[in-house]
Amino acid sequence: MAMTKSGDGIISFPSQSHRDEALCQLSDLNPISEDSNLRPLHPKITIYGLPNDEYIPDDENSLNNLHGAILNKNSLIEELVKEGKMFDLLFIRKDSKKPSCNYAVAKLDPDVLKAIRLNNHKIFIDFISCRVSERIHLIQCYQCQKFGHKKDSDDCKYKNSNKQVCMYCSGDHKSSNCQTKADKKFQAFRCANCVDSSLNNQEVSHATTSSKCPIRLRQINNVINKTMGFEGLSKNALRNNAIIT
Repeated sequence: MAMTKSGDGIISFPSQSHRDEALCQLSDLNPISEDSNLRPLHPKITIYGLPNDEYIPDDENSLNNLHGAILNKNSLIEELVKEGKMFDLLFIRKDSKKPSCNYAVAKLDPDVLKAIRLNNHKIFIDFISCRVSERIHLIQCYQCQKFGHKKDSDDCKYKNSNKQVCMYCSGDHKSSNCQTKADKKFQAFRCANCVDSSLNNQEVSHATTSSKCPIRLRQINNVINKTMGFEGLSKNALRNNAIIT
């Protein structure tokens, strides 16, 4: 258990089942309301290698056609969908690393994810075998730099103000205007989240978005713990192999 500077306690559970058991026991003692941030998350995946002339970003017809093409060539996924299991395509985007292709993101039932894993993280579309990776989505406010909400959210303490927290030096200016970053003074970086943290001996000379930031790593672990279908999997393996956005 960790304590914040405001005196609130943060409890991390090793798995979703442990958290649910604790909530059940607490509810027997005193009625409690469950925060939406504690609700289980459906897993998401990224599907790579979509022909960019056929599956077009921000096009509803392309999403529908892609959904049909996936079910047509992946019988196990089709069977699970017929049983009522979730397989929702959310959007298609351009792949900056491979200009000839686009990628798609889907939210799905854990059973569908299991079927994709059994197929070596591949999905067949038309005559193409497309690579699939798990997707871990972090919600971060780039006004206050805290996790769990976005800019202009009621949870942002600087909503409706001109206050900005730089993700690089924690100064009061937009991150895009950070002179410390422009001068490449990386050792002068100060992570606002680590500075505010109650954890002792915290290394703070990094950006709030750094892959080495312990606060960000803890947030990734929290998302993994809340995501259905991730139970029992190595957090290190998920962090190394999944796409973190």
